[in-house]
Amino acid sequence: MPDDPYSWLAEWLHKTNPLKKGQGASFVQELVKELKTGDYFGEIALLSNKPRQVTVKAVGPTTVLYLDRDAFNRLCGSMFDILARNMKDYEEMVSGLSESKALQDEQEQKEAQKAELQIQAEMEEDKKENEDDAASLAPLPSGPRVKQKAAKRQRGSVFTATVTADANWKPPVVPKSESDKSRLGALINKSAFLSKLDSAQQQMVVDAFETDKVPSGTNIITQGEEGDFFYMLDTGRADVFVSKPEWPEPKKVTEYISGGTFGELALLHDDKRAATVTCTQDCSVWKLGRDTFKKIMQVTGANKVSAHEKFLEKVQILSTLSKYERFRLAESMKSKQFNDGDDIIKEGDAGDEFFLIEKGAVKCYKRVLRASA
Repeated sequence: MPDDPYSWLAEWLHKTNPLKKGQGASFVQELVKELKTGDYFGEIALLSNKPRQVTVKAVGPTTVLYLDRDAFNRLCGSMFDILARNMKDYEEMVSGLSESKALQDEQEQKEAQKAELQIQAEMEEDKKENEDDAASLAPLPSGPRVKQKAAKRQRGSVFTATVTADANWKPPVVPKSESDKSRLGALINKSAFLSKLDSAQQQMVVDAFETDKVPSGTNIITQGEEGDFFYMLDTGRADVFVSKPEWPEPKKVTEYISGGTFGELALLHDDKRAATVTCTQDCSVWKLGRDTFKKIMQVTGANKVSAHEKFLEKVQILSTLSKYERFRLAESMKSKQFNDGDDIIKEGDAGDEFFLIEKGAVKCYKRVLRASA
């Protein structure tokens, strides 16, 4: 079975041309879907390991957030069930495209007749109402009918706690060997959170880090407790567990190896720990105290992560994710901008990225074979 049987069949029909004499056929880009701010695409290729199934073009200036395949697999385990539902929707959409042109024309004719009958009925109803109004001279009812909207859940503010850095404030400098500094620099470049800092800012973080040893089986941080440090794992491994009231026991959501960073969520939000991180091996960690971390973040800026997190809070498909899971997505997502008509993904290409529309809109096109008129 070909990866994409529809494209394979279309190619075969195009090459063999089994149509009646005098007729021809050609491939056209058929619009199958339109997406707007907050919608997502690109997950089908990542979930199924198949080539891109559609071409997605920007409509006007468009900004998207994206995750590469590695980050998607590492961070989106809890999203797989949600995203997999779109696979069925897509299959139904493609199946609809494979219907014969005659069936499509018949359906369009039925819809047109239905619309015409509806318009005639509305015109008759309007005529009757006008006659009744004229006869009774009754005043028209005033005041629009207002539909009740579901109350929106009040969202907590992002980065609420503020630590003011004095103009003369300088971060602490913890003595380190040159080899430790070099190793820290390499680890920082692996971190989705810290690698966004420029070289001077990274050096500031390197100087301020202090080291600690944590034996296997020990919780480095515990969900629900106050946050006091930001951590970066140097050596060893650690598992991350999240508890929810509806779960019978904590679930493992990810794991950290050398270069993994954690603990920043509670410090940035001035909130309690959102997950438990447990060493599965003896670990060596680098850590920054709460005030030092927040002052460094104020000096260096965490605007991109903050903006991404605010946006992700409003994305409907992410509503079931925990605060911890959304924050991890926010710090790992990168941003791209496209102009009107630009291809964001192309049908048939390998799929290595998952996209969320941060601003703007896109149109999705499927390459289909259509008989010439």
